[in-house]
Amino acid sequence: EVPISHPPMIACPGCAWAAIHAMLSPVANISRVTDWLWTGGDVRPDPDDAVHDVRALQDAGITHVLDCRVEWSDEALFAVLAPDMTYLHHGVDDDGGAQPDWWYDLGVGFAVAALAESDSRILVHCHMGINRGPTMAYAILLALGIMGSYVWRAYENTKARPLAVVMREDRFGSAP
Repeated sequence: EVPISHPPMIACPGCAWAAIHAMLSPVANISRVTDWLWTGGDVRPDPDDAVHDVRALQDAGITHVLDCRVEWSDEALFAVLAPDMTYLHHGVDDDGGAQPDWWYDLGVGFAVAALAESDSRILVHCHMGINRGPTMAYAILLALGIMGSYVWRAYENTKARPLAVVMREDRFGSAP
């Protein structure tokens, strides 16, 4: 049996969360930022959809998953469906505010270690792919010396996470 990625949908049959997941395309909710970095939202909660989404991640060549959600972990799901993927649950609250330095440091460290392996592709995700995941992906790019305007162009040109807002411009630079 496939571990469910989220609490059962029945718990909130009419909530906005259920409606948003219903509107997602029938593929994994991710966007490519570079050849080796992807960002996005979590896998869908239905077990059949979860299987499909994890397979789509495998088809995209994803080798490492950095899960930025504190509210849920897909560790059991990936252990069953994708045991060859390296998974790190490194969650933080989605409060829209500044995150502590240690959170960025550990996430960037995970990505740097992953990139030391050949042919690595990293997915950095949160629940919806709007705040925590894209912000961590941005921090990874900047920590690797991929700076400012290039990063903004990568997000613009690929239409990666069009709703994403990088909240820490004072720490990581500003939009051109």
